[in-house]
Amino acid sequence: MTDVAYQTTPIEHGMGRADPKSAISEANQSCIVSASPAANTGYSMAKTKSENVWGNTLSPNSFLEEYRIEQVLGIGGFGITYKAWDTLLETWVAIKEYFPVAWSFRDSDGLTVRPNTHGGDINGKNGLVSYYLWGLERFLDEARILARIQHPCVVRVKRYFRAHGTAYIVMDYEDGKPLSAVLQDGETLDEAEVQGLLEDVLPALQAVHEQGYLHRDIKPSNLYVRASDQRVMLIDFGAARQAVGVTARA
Repeated sequence: MTDVAYQTTPIEHGMGRADPKSAISEANQSCIVSASPAANTGYSMAKTKSENVWGNTLSPNSFLEEYRIEQVLGIGGFGITYKAWDTLLETWVAIKEYFPVAWSFRDSDGLTVRPNTHGGDINGKNGLVSYYLWGLERFLDEARILARIQHPCVVRVKRYFRAHGTAYIVMDYEDGKPLSAVLQDGETLDEAEVQGLLEDVLPALQAVHEQGYLHRDIKPSNLYVRASDQRVMLIDFGAARQAVGVTARA
């Protein structure tokens, strides 16, 4: 994934903390994005300069309700995505965990996520805005919207839930790789392939727009070529990262 990590020093003014969008303008100064796909997954990874988020991931074989974590698929400034096994339905799923790297940390129990000092006062005292809780609500808002979208070229949300101080979005797991990885391998798309891509992506975007939502991050790394049929899917809707990029009133 190609999320960005926010600066770890929020701007304050007036009676409380600045609106979360104030951190956006300098976000790119605090992250490094790698287009290389994760081994055997086809997902891109992102690492931040400010914190070593790799040490904050859930351990393999740990459980989130009925889901057993298998491996990390992608890491971004606002979330970690895992491949997991649904022990009830006996199928693979992808689980995205809300984990804003600049605003939170993993507790010593290896599961619980807690806001750090930059994430804001979770009790809302002294008129301060909690960045962490505000982003968490936007993350859940996106899950609710995506759960209503039924389109073969949009990643399907199976459910979402709160646990361990954070939230999780459970999605269908698809074998394949992002278009960015295809292009990085030196391949180019001919006219017929571009037309096929548009025939998949444009109707998918229409389905998203009909729910009153904008993807806002269409690029090769977020266009996923499904291995089973070579259809192109929309992935990574940005979750809280993109919601924070709008306004606190959005």
